[in-house]
Amino acid sequence: MSTIDFSPTAYTVKSPGSGKTTRYETSMYPHLVGEALREYTRLADEFPNLSRFVVPDHFVQEYCRAYDSNLYSGGGSYGMQGVAHFLMLAERGAGQAQFV
Repeated sequence: MSTIDFSPTAYTVKSPGSGKTTRYETSMYPHLVGEALREYTRLADEFPNLSRFVVPDHFVQEYCRAYDSNLYSGGGSYGMQGVAHFLMLAERGAGQAQFV
């Protein structure tokens, strides 16, 4: 059983369809959010040190936005690379971290 805290945060993304600020919630997008949760868990297992810098909910939102964007552009789920979003967020998190 996973001990990753996927609690929602105030993090939002822009909808690829409308351009409005949105959140991808399990109640509205159960399959999509579930896929993002599984992908984060896989990446956290593969990159445990980097995962310290990635807020799981932020990853879920970015992954869902990218997936949704792929759907709008006709790509479906093909070409989805969660690792790119994971690394982008890890880079941001590492940049904000205090190293002593």
